[in-house]
Amino acid sequence: MDISKSLTYASEDKEWLTKLGVGTLISFVPVLNLAYHGYLVEMLRNVADRRPLPLPTWDNLEKKFLEGLKLALAQFVYGLPAFILFFVPVLFVLPAFFDNQDVQTILVTVGGAVTLGLICILGLYLLAFSFVVPAIQLNFARKGTFGSCFQFGEIIGLIRANTSDYLTAWLATLGIGAVLYIAIAVVISVVNFIPCIGFIFSLVALPFTVFAGVWFGTVHAYLFGQVGAGAMPAAQNSGYISA
Repeated sequence: MDISKSLTYASEDKEWLTKLGVGTLISFVPVLNLAYHGYLVEMLRNVADRRPLPLPTWDNLEKKFLEGLKLALAQFVYGLPAFILFFVPVLFVLPAFFDNQDVQTILVTVGGAVTLGLICILGLYLLAFSFVVPAIQLNFARKGTFGSCFQFGEIIGLIRANTSDYLTAWLATLGIGAVLYIAIAVVISVVNFIPCIGFIFSLVALPFTVFAGVWFGTVHAYLFGQVGAGAMPAAQNSGYISA
């Protein structure tokens, strides 16, 4: 697991600024920005296949868009438990809240504790989901079908086949992402204290912030692409996934 190279490997491509710049522009366009997620899948696939220059070009945009769309739909399905956990109870409680004074009193009394509990459960769910997402992406990169996002045996098999590297990549991604976005937030917050200049700087900084997010995607793809390169053969040999 080469964490340090994940920070620099994109720049090994002579056209990396152009490729990431196009990714930045596409990320600004609603709906079309799904193609960027397909781009990351292709990058993940290239790293897992140990291709010398894994940074893809932007040709075949339709394929990238469709792959990004499939992943987005899969993530929506995975996000449904969080939606049900928070919003469905509200649909039942809200009418009673307006019509019944006793219910209002009860809700005010226990609402804070219940809300805190739900937030904790949601936080744990999202943390667990963030851990599994890269394995979902790896399995999808390997098969390219919507159904592959829900092949739980094979997804867990990819994690089990190389658990230590997978955990290292996950923690490194969390750490690098946290440092990157905290640094951006601090710089923008400090500059915003400067009258006039702060607002202008925030507008100018937006494209660079999105570019940083696109670059961070290459870090994610490289780290978990390394996991995929080692985990897929091991998973096949151990019977976790089919060849």
